[in-house]
Amino acid sequence: MTGTEKLYIDEKEAATRYSYSRAWFQRARWDGSSPPYIKVRGHILYPIKEVDAWFANHGLRTSTSE
Repeated sequence: MTGTEKLYIDEKEAATRYSYSRAWFQRARWDGSSPPYIKVRGHILYPIKEVDAWFANHGLRTSTSE
């Protein structure tokens, strides 16, 4: 990527990138089992590299049969 590399994504982008619903991310934050995130001025942001690592360690589910 030229210029500046994107370091954080919002909840909508995370849902698309990892193929989980926005509701899944919200529930996971609520019950304490979510990938790492930060809250900035009321907005939830996910650090891309940390979330990629989190899903690698927790097994990214790619279908409902897994």
